[in-house]
Amino acid sequence: MTVSVRLKNKILAMGEKIPALNECLFLYFCYIKKDLVPPQLFNYVGGVEFSDIGKEHFDHILQFTDVQPNESILDVGCGIGRVTSYFIDYIDKNGCYEGFDVVKKGIDWCNAKITKKNPKFSFRHANIYNKEYNKKGTIDAKNFVFPYEDLSFDFAFATSVFTHMLPDTIVQYLKEIHRVLKRSGRFFISCFLLNEESEKHMSHSEFNFKRVNNRYGVIVEDNPEAAIAYEENFFKEIFSEARLNIIHPIHYGTWSGRKSTVHGQDIIVGEKSDSGTAVSFADTS
Repeated sequence: MTVSVRLKNKILAMGEKIPALNECLFLYFCYIKKDLVPPQLFNYVGGVEFSDIGKEHFDHILQFTDVQPNESILDVGCGIGRVTSYFIDYIDKNGCYEGFDVVKKGIDWCNAKITKKNPKFSFRHANIYNKEYNKKGTIDAKNFVFPYEDLSFDFAFATSVFTHMLPDTIVQYLKEIHRVLKRSGRFFISCFLLNEESEKHMSHSEFNFKRVNNRYGVIVEDNPEAAIAYEENFFKEIFSEARLNIIHPIHYGTWSGRKSTVHGQDIIVGEKSDSGTAVSFADTS
């Protein structure tokens, strides 16, 4: 390791403890440095394999859906551009890409690194309260309305988003995904699903969820939004109530320790339906 690299790492480490330095470092890496990948100090979406995980999600989206370069795409919880970066060369002149996130620095980063170069991409900050990611947020997530018109998107996806959301919030987000999708619009969701197979294996994995009730389980009881897994049948019910049809099979990932060709989280894909019942907000917490 060279002297310059050691010095850089030392300064970044100091940035974790000194707020003013943290802000200065963010401005430097966001607006002056040309790197699309953020330093680990600002990678709040988890894991040091930023690019690898983003590419994995992107590959899964292409593998399990028919999203096209000329379509309108919504990235629900876009983070700091981990998946977005792989869409930059995929979207063509007729397509467009919108994203929102609860962390303002993530949005600032995406607008500076991506929108500035390609106006087909646009990102908005949603100041939603989240115990894990945005403690100063002023919007109650279970009442949040996506900042887009009805029938705006051909495709919507959320990677590693529902893994940090409580039930009533997910119900609201599903309702909004249905609202903003065009007729026969499609969706892609990554999540942790609790079923007989995953519960059999997960006690030996890093994701050993403890049941809160018959709907979901958490890793950290006093901070549930750090990581949440959902009972599969409950998930199917709320998707159906939101008039979002799951296209089977569900693609189970390796997170629990089960053997699968899908690395990481479970994947649900499907399409909007205008049949079925309306979403019920009763008793979803």
